[in-house]
Amino acid sequence: MDANHTDWYVHNSSSYLHLDPESSVPDVPLFQQESSFILHTDLFHPGYYALESLNFPDYYMRLRDDGDLWIEHRANSAAYKDAASFSFYLLDSSRKYTCA
Repeated sequence: MDANHTDWYVHNSSSYLHLDPESSVPDVPLFQQESSFILHTDLFHPGYYALESLNFPDYYMRLRDDGDLWIEHRANSAAYKDAASFSFYLLDSSRKYTCA
Protein backbone atom coordinates (compact mmCIF):
# COMPACT_ATOMS: atom_id res chain seq x y z
CA MET A 1 0.00 0.00 0.00
CA ASP A 2 1.18 3.53 -0.73
CA ALA A 3 2.12 5.14 2.59
CA ASN A 4 0.67 8.48 1.46
CA HIS A 5 -2.58 7.20 -0.08
CA THR A 6 -4.78 4.82 1.88
CA ASP A 7 -6.28 2.09 -0.29
CA TRP A 8 -3.76 2.60 -3.16
CA TYR A 9 -1.71 -0.48 -4.05
CA VAL A 10 1.06 -1.50 -6.41
CA HIS A 11 -0.34 -4.16 -8.71
CA ASN A 12 0.61 -6.07 -11.82
CA SER A 13 -1.15 -5.19 -15.06
CA SER A 14 0.22 -6.69 -18.27
CA SER A 15 3.59 -7.30 -16.56
CA TYR A 16 4.02 -3.62 -15.64
CA LEU A 17 3.51 -2.37 -12.10
CA HIS A 18 0.94 0.35 -11.50
CA LEU A 19 -0.27 2.26 -8.46
CA ASP A 20 -4.07 2.48 -8.26
CA PRO A 21 -6.81 2.72 -5.63
CA GLU A 22 -8.62 -0.51 -4.88
CA SER A 23 -11.91 1.36 -5.20
CA SER A 24 -11.27 2.08 -8.91
CA VAL A 25 -11.15 -1.53 -10.11
CA PRO A 26 -14.10 -3.62 -11.32
CA ASP A 27 -12.73 -6.95 -9.99
CA VAL A 28 -11.52 -6.49 -6.39
CA PRO A 29 -10.50 -10.15 -5.78
CA LEU A 30 -8.33 -10.10 -8.94
CA PHE A 31 -6.84 -6.73 -7.94
CA GLN A 32 -5.97 -8.12 -4.50
CA GLN A 33 -4.28 -11.12 -6.12
CA GLU A 34 -2.35 -8.83 -8.50
CA SER A 35 -1.28 -6.69 -5.50
CA SER A 36 0.13 -9.60 -3.49
CA PHE A 37 3.82 -10.49 -3.46
CA ILE A 38 5.98 -12.90 -1.50
CA LEU A 39 9.06 -11.33 0.11
CA HIS A 40 12.11 -13.60 -0.24
CA THR A 41 15.34 -13.03 1.64
CA ASP A 42 18.76 -14.02 0.30
CA LEU A 43 17.21 -15.52 -2.83
CA PHE A 44 19.56 -14.13 -5.47
CA HIS A 45 22.19 -12.39 -3.32
CA PRO A 46 23.00 -12.62 0.41
CA GLY A 47 21.54 -9.68 2.34
CA TYR A 48 19.11 -8.69 -0.43
CA TYR A 49 15.39 -9.22 -0.99
CA ALA A 50 13.23 -10.21 -3.95
CA LEU A 51 9.46 -9.93 -4.51
CA GLU A 52 7.69 -12.82 -6.22
CA SER A 53 4.22 -12.31 -7.68
CA LEU A 54 1.58 -14.35 -5.88
CA ASN A 55 -0.56 -14.28 -9.03
CA PHE A 56 2.28 -15.52 -11.24
CA PRO A 57 4.56 -17.96 -9.40
CA ASP A 58 8.24 -17.74 -10.35
CA TYR A 59 7.75 -14.18 -11.69
CA TYR A 60 9.68 -11.51 -9.80
CA MET A 61 9.51 -7.75 -9.61
CA ARG A 62 12.55 -6.27 -11.30
CA LEU A 63 13.89 -3.02 -12.65
CA ARG A 64 13.99 -2.81 -16.43
CA ASP A 65 16.83 -1.12 -18.30
CA ASP A 66 14.54 1.88 -19.01
CA GLY A 67 13.86 2.35 -15.26
CA ASP A 68 10.32 0.91 -15.20
CA LEU A 69 9.34 -1.77 -12.71
CA TRP A 70 7.67 -4.90 -13.95
CA ILE A 71 7.42 -8.59 -13.24
CA GLU A 72 9.23 -11.13 -15.33
CA HIS A 73 9.73 -14.88 -15.27
CA ARG A 74 12.79 -15.89 -13.27
CA ALA A 75 15.94 -16.11 -15.37
CA ASN A 76 19.21 -17.67 -14.37
CA SER A 77 21.44 -14.75 -15.33
CA ALA A 78 23.48 -12.31 -13.28
CA ALA A 79 21.72 -9.33 -14.89
CA TYR A 80 18.28 -10.66 -13.93
CA LYS A 81 19.33 -11.48 -10.37
CA ASP A 82 20.84 -8.01 -9.93
CA ALA A 83 17.73 -6.27 -11.30
CA ALA A 84 15.39 -8.35 -9.10
CA SER A 85 17.33 -7.77 -5.87
CA PHE A 86 16.91 -4.85 -3.49
CA SER A 87 17.55 -3.77 0.08
CA PHE A 88 15.70 -1.58 2.58
CA TYR A 89 16.94 1.77 3.87
CA LEU A 90 15.60 3.87 6.70
CA LEU A 91 14.28 7.25 5.62
CA ASP A 92 15.99 10.10 7.44
CA SER A 93 13.38 12.86 7.34
CA SER A 94 15.64 15.25 9.28
CA ARG A 95 17.86 15.76 6.23
CA LYS A 96 17.14 18.69 3.98
CA TYR A 97 18.19 16.91 0.78
CA THR A 98 18.19 13.25 -0.12
CA CYS A 99 20.29 11.55 -2.74
CA ALA A 100 19.45 8.32 -4.49
